[in-house]
Amino acid sequence: MKTDLELIQDVKSGIKTAFETLVQRHEKFLMKVVVRMTRDLDAAEDIVQDSFIKAFRRLHLFEGRSSFRRAQRDRAGHRADGERQNV
Repeated sequence: MKTDLELIQDVKSGIKTAFETLVQRHEKFLMKVVVRMTRDLDAAEDIVQDSFIKAFRRLHLFEGRSSFRRAQRDRAGHRADGERQNV
């Protein structure tokens, strides 16, 4: 089983399907975190999906100073905080 950093390198090398593995690996965790924060399943799904889209678009900037999971949690958490403040 490849590590997240190996999968990220694969994506950077043009193997886009490696990103699907990253999503499958971390989606459930992110959903739990964001649902707890928003208490809204629909909003949580949107936030998690958006965080993965942004991660894919910005993956070329990922340097691995923190884990992919933590970066995703932070990205989704910031968005969820914004959603709660707008309610």
